[in-house]
Amino acid sequence: MALLAGAALAYAGVQEYTLKRTAKAGEVFRYQMSGELELMGQSVGMKAITVNKTVKVEPNGNYVVESTMTDGKISINGGEMDMPEQTGTTTTFKADGTVVDVKGEGVEQGGWRMANLMSAIVPERGLKVGEGWTSEVKGDTKKQSVDVKGTYTLEAIEKTEWGDAARVKYELKETSGDVAASMSGTAWIDTKTGNMVKMDSVWKDVPIPGAPAPISGKMSMHLLK
Repeated sequence: MALLAGAALAYAGVQEYTLKRTAKAGEVFRYQMSGELELMGQSVGMKAITVNKTVKVEPNGNYVVESTMTDGKISINGGEMDMPEQTGTTTTFKADGTVVDVKGEGVEQGGWRMANLMSAIVPERGLKVGEGWTSEVKGDTKKQSVDVKGTYTLEAIEKTEWGDAARVKYELKETSGDVAASMSGTAWIDTKTGNMVKMDSVWKDVPIPGAPAPISGKMSMHLLK
């Protein structure tokens, strides 16, 4: 029994997980978003549902996602109001999470920067629990984006209501530009599909398209069944 237990522990210690996205055209994921944010010195509560639909998967693994937001509410000074109607965005990703293209109204007002900060980039190789990695995205003046560096650690594999998920600690930080934004926190990634099922994050000076100023605070997302 001791030998069997030792073998099982040794196997668990060397098991590797590939977190690349395996997308399927037509799939739809709905997320509940909620946050406590700070905008121009005011505390703002926010909640909404984000709907991501994979509309195309290319032979090379790139996939295209249409994102829309519904049921948005904002809470300010004890009162609640509907969020202004949001236009959707269409984003093309590589299987490793790299953003290839972003389209939609407001993209020029921080859309590319927001997309790069929201996208975790995973390596091609398998990862062991406890292993870390980094990513770098170069800015593009035509897209009004800036350099972003990411640091990640695969902390654990956990059982969730959506199945086994990799718990990943991350920080994505702009390293150029006048006001460098960052996002950090923890994300849970489905080990079978590479799809994010949950995320808790801290935002600092994040450029949300349409917002009058950068936004800081806390944001959470979880996949709805």
